[in-house]
Amino acid sequence: ENADDLTGDAKLGWDAVEMEDLRLDVEAVAKPQAAQFAEQLKYGDIDAGKKRLLKLAKASLCSGCRSTYKEGVVGECACGKATFSEAFASKSGEHYRTVVAMHVVPLLISNEDVEDGQELLHDHRQASIRRAVCELLGKFGEAVEPHLGAVAKLLTDRDEEVRGAACEALGKHGEARGQTVAALVAPLLDSSEAVARAMACQVFGNLGEAAEPHLGAVAERLADSDWQVRKAACEALGKH
Repeated sequence: ENADDLTGDAKLGWDAVEMEDLRLDVEAVAKPQAAQFAEQLKYGDIDAGKKRLLKLAKASLCSGCRSTYKEGVVGECACGKATFSEAFASKSGEHYRTVVAMHVVPLLISNEDVEDGQELLHDHRQASIRRAVCELLGKFGEAVEPHLGAVAKLLTDRDEEVRGAACEALGKHGEARGQTVAALVAPLLDSSEAVARAMACQVFGNLGEAAEPHLGAVAERLADSDWQVRKAACEALGKH
């Protein structure tokens, strides 16, 4: 039976089954690739690993042979059976991003967070990895929402570049997931750590409309005891 001939509850039922099958097919293909590229990011060339993960996150699934097809080009699978629509590509692409996110989020750790028995990496390398993961997660859309809390924790990272990457990543989710980001960041405005207060101000400066309920709290930081916090608050309010 052709799915296009189905209507109402029958079509909804077909869609649900199809979407679950699609998710499972994507996971079967994408998980081994994501694991391999995440290993490269952790132990090999960080930039190369990041590029391969980003390309995988932009991929989709061929509806013919159920393998990864060329990034961003509907219908170019070598099997010659790709007849899927933009909607199919969009849905399967979101599953790819979900798989990639699940494999890179565990890399958002420092040596201070490593548990007994886990491998320690050089501090500078770990910081570079965390920064690369933040840059990736800033580009993944809805698939990142369950992991925004992990990114927000890096606003207090001891590495300045990691803090900046986390701030930028959260800001990129402001339009679609601004309320979620705001709820995660708001408590940092009252943190005992000046760097946390300053970074919170910076995030609110990048959130757009979702920041409006919190601008009063940001304005209070204009009287902060730390000049960097005052500067961050002033710049954040200036963007609104």
